[in-house]
Amino acid sequence: MHLSSWATGSSGASLPAESRSLVASRRLLRKGFLFLLGGLTLTFLFVWSRIQVIRVGYEVSRLKSANNELEREVGQLRLTAAKKKTLGRLNEHAAHAGMALPGAAQIIYLDEK
Repeated sequence: MHLSSWATGSSGASLPAESRSLVASRRLLRKGFLFLLGGLTLTFLFVWSRIQVIRVGYEVSRLKSANNELEREVGQLRLTAAKKKTLGRLNEHAAHAGMALPGAAQIIYLDEK
């Protein structure tokens, strides 16, 4: 039987004042418990969201550091590639491979038509 129907009774007669005060205190206790449970739930959600924000902030910081490192590496690779493309360096590699500049008799000019 539900508590509120027990408090009024099936015949509609009211309970003694002591029983009514017990029912009222139980209702108050239940409401207080639900209020406390709701407050704890909201507190937990707030703390969890703050922890997530901090975690994401650390992840963003780590990714920015990794990005800066990769940008430095790209710069170094571009510098290395530019050094290897210089004319003197190409001439050194060609001489090492057995290549030489052509003689004047080996150059043939074509007419533009």
